[in-house]
Amino acid sequence: MIKIPAALSYLRLRPFAQDTEAGRSAERYRLIAWTVVSSLLARGAGLLLMLVSVSATVSYLGAERFGVWMTISSFAAILSFLDLGIGNALTNRVSKAASENKHNETTDLISGGLGVLFILTLLIAALLASAVQLLPWQTIIKLKSTSITEELELALLMFALLFSCSTFTNGIARILSGLQRGFEVHIASFIGSLISLAAILYASSEEAGIPSLLLCSMVGPIFANLMLLVRLNKQGYFSVSRSYRNTFAVAPNLLNQGALFFLLQIGTMAGWGADSLIIANTAGVTSVAAFAICQRLTQLISQPLLILNAPLWPAYADAYFRGDKAFIRTTFRRNFIFTLLFSSTGAVFLIFSGASLAQYWTGSEVQPDHALLVAIAFWMILFDVGNSLGTLLNGIGVVKQQVWVVSCFVLLALPLKYCLGMSDGAVGVIFAGILAYTITTVFGYGLVFRSDISAKIR
Repeated sequence: MIKIPAALSYLRLRPFAQDTEAGRSAERYRLIAWTVVSSLLARGAGLLLMLVSVSATVSYLGAERFGVWMTISSFAAILSFLDLGIGNALTNRVSKAASENKHNETTDLISGGLGVLFILTLLIAALLASAVQLLPWQTIIKLKSTSITEELELALLMFALLFSCSTFTNGIARILSGLQRGFEVHIASFIGSLISLAAILYASSEEAGIPSLLLCSMVGPIFANLMLLVRLNKQGYFSVSRSYRNTFAVAPNLLNQGALFFLLQIGTMAGWGADSLIIANTAGVTSVAAFAICQRLTQLISQPLLILNAPLWPAYADAYFRGDKAFIRTTFRRNFIFTLLFSSTGAVFLIFSGASLAQYWTGSEVQPDHALLVAIAFWMILFDVGNSLGTLLNGIGVVKQQVWVVSCFVLLALPLKYCLGMSDGAVGVIFAGILAYTITTVFGYGLVFRSDISAKIR
């Protein structure tokens, strides 16, 4: 592991010389260090927003309306694949162009890529608005009370608009990550969380409904990422005229490279993001409230690990394109061991203290049982170490293999989740995911694709 004094030595404003492998490695660690520091601020603000949004609203919303809000909010993860993988493709392509010091090519790529995302945003807005009108939402989301049906439909329309906008603005953040300027993304995220926090506090004081709460929680990050676009424009990385000229020029390549990420995102959506919807459909929307509270408790442990992992993707990519594979091996080994130890310790804490925390947090409105806490604690460990591995695989371009593993996971997990969800509720859904994930990940990466991964980093 990197010792603390050594890690602090990378917190310097002046870049390291990059004419040697050691210098390039030190510069990557410098960028990672600043990204981690800024991410601490951003994640801290995000956690505060999460804590306040629950404690300030659950008492007047009640378990069912709160469950509806959490279910609709979870659609952001379910529908993340609608960007067709372009955001992730931009991260890798921008990282490659930046590592070759091709400013004009990078500017054309960024401008054209954002043009593609803007067109896609309009299409997504039309698609989601149509889905709100056409799908039988009262069947999909089981409600005990029909009095909130109108509020549900209005909230879904609000989500469709906000999610469409976030598809474009999240692409801006992905571009900054590709430039290894994740610290700017986190500063913007910090500002966005503070905006949403102030909005949530005001809305809850007025006992605002679900549509208003969705607007308050999602508008801050959207606004903050748009400010990053202004910064890219001032630095010569984006212009409207270049976007107009290059949108259709870069579209085929982005769509081609994004195809594998698109398939991977579909698998991730089906295997991970759809849990709230499956629980709402099998056990009822009230059960989503307890699941959502437990899921957010895991973020107290997972968020610091995500802070460490986030800047590693572009760092791995930069090292891979430059052939600095010793950096990749050393960094991944340290990160994986630390992730496993930290997450396991947090899981023990969650199992024994989670019920008391949830009771205090929600004012006894939502009280998850011990079995649910045990299940989600084990799932958290798998999620955290899987994210560490996934960050490496994305950075070194091992995407096709991930698609195969995730596809197998989805084919095994979805039937299991629905079957166990019908009999055991949220606990059954989580344990089905644990079983399917363990089987497919160990078999896929430990046996079938092990040689492919080794060849990339040795």
